[in-house]
Amino acid sequence: MRRDISALTSKTYDLIVIGGGVYGVCAARAAALRGLRVALIERGDFGEATTGNSLHTIHGGLRYLQHLDIRRMRESIRERRTWMTLAPDLVKPMPFVLPTYGHGLRGPEVMTVALALNDLISADRNRALSPEVHLPRGRLLSRHAASAMFKQLQIGGFNGAALWYDGFNNSPERLLVTLLGDAHSLGVELANYVSANGFLMRNGSVCGVKAQDGIAGGEIELYSRCVLNASGPWVDSVLAQIKSMRALADDPMFCPSKAFNLVVRRIPLDYAVGIPVPRRGSDSDTVFDKGSVTYFVIPWGEFSLIGTKHLSFNGETDALRANRREIGNFLDEINPGLGNWRIDESDVVAVKCGLLPEQKRATGSEDVVLQKHGWIVDHQSRDGIPGLLSVIGVKWTTARIVAEQCVQLICEKLEHRPTTSSEPARQLVSAETRNAPAAGTDLVDDVRVTGEDIAFAARHEMAVNLTDAIFRRTLLGLSRGLDGRVIAQCAELMRGELNWSEAETRRQVDLVWAALSRMNAWRT
Repeated sequence: MRRDISALTSKTYDLIVIGGGVYGVCAARAAALRGLRVALIERGDFGEATTGNSLHTIHGGLRYLQHLDIRRMRESIRERRTWMTLAPDLVKPMPFVLPTYGHGLRGPEVMTVALALNDLISADRNRALSPEVHLPRGRLLSRHAASAMFKQLQIGGFNGAALWYDGFNNSPERLLVTLLGDAHSLGVELANYVSANGFLMRNGSVCGVKAQDGIAGGEIELYSRCVLNASGPWVDSVLAQIKSMRALADDPMFCPSKAFNLVVRRIPLDYAVGIPVPRRGSDSDTVFDKGSVTYFVIPWGEFSLIGTKHLSFNGETDALRANRREIGNFLDEINPGLGNWRIDESDVVAVKCGLLPEQKRATGSEDVVLQKHGWIVDHQSRDGIPGLLSVIGVKWTTARIVAEQCVQLICEKLEHRPTTSSEPARQLVSAETRNAPAAGTDLVDDVRVTGEDIAFAARHEMAVNLTDAIFRRTLLGLSRGLDGRVIAQCAELMRGELNWSEAETRRQVDLVWAALSRMNAWRT
């Protein structure tokens, strides 16, 4: 998988996908599986926005029981099973534990019913899965058994706990790169750092994309029978390139809300633990309102993930970040539920922040209610512009099925008879089985990354900047040992693969320091 602009511009496509997040990548791959000629462009690096900033859960929708939304729950269960079939080395079972309190909606009696319903509704959850990724039945734990789980935190006040199993995506970035590699092997031409800055039009129809090469510079033109706008929070700004589109400022497709998760030094828990926090006001989006919101603390190698915190957002999309006050307030919410354990700002390694679409709020309301489903817009029907569709997603779990639905509509519009009709029952082959650490000496002590990992990212995974390899192809960006010596060593490895000059190598090192500075800007 090498970045090749000449190959990208050398043909006419059936479909051009704008956006290299999980929805765009899944759509490009689904279209290629059906025999379409496909190109995909991403203005930055693949998955560097919301896709790479999730809580890593591929969940079966247990919480949808609060909404009595069985249809959405079944969809999540099916898609969780599909991800575990496709990538069992990355998406694996994770035990989740939620303490019970009293004898009301948060009590053991209600949770016993919820776990039984979850097992019943997901009775086919292990169908065709390999035994190592089977999801066991849920069960209720006694107070004594729950105390043993929480003993290092000394959480108090509970009278038991609910235990169930869900899917955990160990590396969203690695799974995305694996999907990209599979799409590329199916014939998809793709390139990062290519930004769409206009549409090619013919007789009022979209027939391609004008784009800017962010590496070599210069404008390129890509021609296709159809264009899919899968640019996530930037979907409206991409559409604004068509001057005849109706006033998007008055009718935006994407109403953004800020979502962030914390990466902290490992909390001594071997299970994902739910921390219920009292919520102000009522939840108008649920049938059974428990009066609280639940955050999860999830073990992840040397780290723990905590989230997800949702906040309203009214800023510029490109300026998204969580600030110190927001992170401090979140820690103040979480810490009382961790017993004698306390997370300080100094324990926070990174903040994973992205934008998710929310439902339009009432004037003056600050409550964030997320969109429930991904949706597809045919701009021929909505705006009278043939050849253009947009897709907006809401979560990793259902990205594949929404993309599949989108491609089905595209095939119908192009009058294309698919060579296949659905996802084939096969495992994705990770690039050179790179989900396991490469042979060689680790560059740092606290994460498993070798020099060969860095070189491989440049050689086979389209890491064209040093930041791509350090922050999105490996976990090196989270290491306490990432210092000037290690950065320089990685730069030399990338230089050997990509033939950088000395000046370019120095510039790439500066880009890493700038990225680290942005990562930690919230502290000041």
